[in-house]
Amino acid sequence: MNPLFFGLFILLRPRLWALALKGVYLPVFVQYMWLAKFNIRTVIDVGAYRGDVSKALRVLFPEASMYAFEPVEENYETSRRNLSNSNVHLSRLALDQKPGRSKLYVHTNRALSSLLPSTDSPLDRTTQTPVTTLDRFFGGRKLRGDVFLKIDTQGNEDRILKGGSKILPHVSIVHIEISFERFYQSQVLFEDMYKLLTRFGFRFVGQAHEAHFYPLFHLEPQVNCVFVKKKFRFFKT
Repeated sequence: MNPLFFGLFILLRPRLWALALKGVYLPVFVQYMWLAKFNIRTVIDVGAYRGDVSKALRVLFPEASMYAFEPVEENYETSRRNLSNSNVHLSRLALDQKPGRSKLYVHTNRALSSLLPSTDSPLDRTTQTPVTTLDRFFGGRKLRGDVFLKIDTQGNEDRILKGGSKILPHVSIVHIEISFERFYQSQVLFEDMYKLLTRFGFRFVGQAHEAHFYPLFHLEPQVNCVFVKKKFRFFKT
């Protein structure tokens, strides 16, 4: 049923037809349309996967400075092709709490690859990857205007935040995947992630739903949560 409802949604919005012809992945674009009312000038996409989020956000914020990070070779190459001519600064780096090199667990489903070993996902291989931190990478860069930080890195999101203590004061909105169930060894769950982000001066404003067009009759073990700076005017008309 979801493809039927989604198709109807697209048919009623001709502007989306043109975006689809330009290679914008519409389920992702729709998921982030709520951001359009904000004056985002810097976008940081940690865990770019295939580049679909960065490409959608480039459409929403054509004048923003954009940075994307993806350490898995296959995903990086797909992102590079997907983001060609889009003026997104793409780096084949993993982010963590400390810079250096780390073991990367590359899973059969590349979307589940992580710096943490999985509890049950089939593993394809392990490799070494260069690692940096938010603070080190952006230490010499000036972040313009309202900053949007998206993190989806399969389990080590807390360590990325801890490696960005100097950058986070400049971030207005954090869009982050958080789990209620442990899928990776040493993964931090919702309660501790909530405590960590509130200690950094953010407040939880809700869940950013996937592009579903039908009711879900179950609770999801992972959700995309949105946190904003306490002084940031989020619920504005």
